[in-house]
Amino acid sequence: MKPATKVRLRDPLMFGPEFADKLATVQELRPSGKFRIKLVNELRDVDPDDIIPVTTIAYQYGLMDPPDWDQDCHEQLFLMNRFWNTLVEIEHEHRASYRKLLGDAAEVAPLEARANALATEQADLRAERKQLRQATRSKVNPPEITERLRAISAELQHARQAAKHMRATVKDTFGPQIKALDNARFEAAKKARKESKLYWANYNAVMQSYEAARSRVMKEGTELKFHRFDGQGRFVVQMMNGSTVEGLTGGTRPARLDMNLQPIPGRGGKARPRLAMKIYTHIGDQQPRMLTWPIIYNRPLPEGYCRIQNVVVTRRRVATKWRYAVVFTCLVDDMTPISQSHLSCGINLGFRMTSRGLRVATIHTGHYASYQLHLSHFWMSHMAKIDVMQQQRDQARNEIHARLKAQWPQRPDGIPDAFGERLGNLVKAPQIASASLAYVVLQWRAHPWWPEMFVQLEAWRSSDKKLFEREANDREHMLLVRREQYRLFARNLAQRFGLIRIGALDLRKIAQVETEAGTENPLPQAVRHNRQRACLSVLVQEIEKQARKSGSTVEYITGAVTKTCHHCGGRCAIGTDIMHVCEHCSTVWDQDENAAINILAGARSLFEKQIRSPEDEPEVAVN
Repeated sequence: MKPATKVRLRDPLMFGPEFADKLATVQELRPSGKFRIKLVNELRDVDPDDIIPVTTIAYQYGLMDPPDWDQDCHEQLFLMNRFWNTLVEIEHEHRASYRKLLGDAAEVAPLEARANALATEQADLRAERKQLRQATRSKVNPPEITERLRAISAELQHARQAAKHMRATVKDTFGPQIKALDNARFEAAKKARKESKLYWANYNAVMQSYEAARSRVMKEGTELKFHRFDGQGRFVVQMMNGSTVEGLTGGTRPARLDMNLQPIPGRGGKARPRLAMKIYTHIGDQQPRMLTWPIIYNRPLPEGYCRIQNVVVTRRRVATKWRYAVVFTCLVDDMTPISQSHLSCGINLGFRMTSRGLRVATIHTGHYASYQLHLSHFWMSHMAKIDVMQQQRDQARNEIHARLKAQWPQRPDGIPDAFGERLGNLVKAPQIASASLAYVVLQWRAHPWWPEMFVQLEAWRSSDKKLFEREANDREHMLLVRREQYRLFARNLAQRFGLIRIGALDLRKIAQVETEAGTENPLPQAVRHNRQRACLSVLVQEIEKQARKSGSTVEYITGAVTKTCHHCGGRCAIGTDIMHVCEHCSTVWDQDENAAINILAGARSLFEKQIRSPEDEPEVAVN
């Protein structure tokens, strides 16, 4: 049992009633063979047989529209969004003060100035290239601009690294000032939390998301982003000390399940249980109240030991409809099995079009046995039809916008104040969003002004709404089909193999519009679409999830697995064709199968002993 593992006592009263049902954390394995655990704030030595490891598992269920939804619920989501944006603003001010503190140091200032000058020159060159492309209406790449961008990118990367190194060097000399900045950030966040008017579980959820996102962007060197409020969000209830399933279904907790089947108001179909959550909205004199959803309870919560820690209800928009879901985060006994399979496999990920569809993975199982995972032509064609729907919507919106612009000078007098200014801004705008124009049309209904144009806009709005809903629902359905295909593939993989080796990928580099060297990403648009279709991150997530359930081990292999011949070990110059003839031993192999064989072999020494070069970065099969 590893340190930091959460455990519970087999006998809850082993150390007295004050420690009953309390969780402990493993600290170390003592020489006596006992585990030292931290229980509340005390250290205890226990036998391995007296503790049971626990793990966290999430159960998700669908919800139907709440019959008692009102403006106060919408207000609570708005307040959570506003609290997030306040924290982001505090973080931006903190980062700016921190950079200024270190940037003003004599050792750092000239390096920062050099990096800023290069960044400004780079932005100016990109703007100049963009203007040339707009003027010629083609994707031109002037050689002088391209070469200068490539040189600037290299210089800028070096200058930023030098400035970063110098900031780290002088950082220790500004210890008290940095601590003061951190304290100011903490106090500002604390004040924002008090002024948020949020239920404590909701502001805790926002704070946890903020701290996690802050750690991530600091590692990546990016910035936190503001969120536009569009009605989406979540409600959170944190169960103090956890709740049993019986306590959730029969108690008075802030979140509870009513398992009595009740009909759904205003619609037929099956009667459903109810999930009720106390959202604690305080608006004016209104007191806290419960919000309820019919729940699609298609599987029971875990039996035996189960402590429900959190209940989270999410609200998201699909076209013009709202979709709700609930996640119960539970602590249960860790019964993760140890895989009994001694088999292993190697997986090469990619997105390459073949006669069978979009190949997203090639699996080698040993003894030259390989097979592939494809997204079928049927699935790909449906996604293409969804893209066509989006293009049709864009074309219809542009046409009605052009018609509105053309007829705007002939508009009658007396434009209503309710939407006059907004409509005028839309007419002046070079491009508009469908939602903005649809909102104006809905406001127009109550005013008998310019009926000829209103009829045309209303016809467009009605047609756009139907196509939008069809597009969004079809897209969501096809993405669920892909996820289910990935899930079943990963489950079969984890049940068969005790060791799963995957070629490590950095998909962010493939997604970049411009490389670090300053050149444009050479991938054509069709390949970019295939990258989005494949969504390899979802496949990797499913493999890792199913491996945990089956007790299998997942390893990631780095190196030039595609360019190294599995037969002779020679380095090859591969092309875009799937089949390749090795220049050294004349062996003919499929590029993806060759990579999967090398991944399975896990020949780390082969890859690590070679001199690394930019060409040795983790590869992905594209076509």
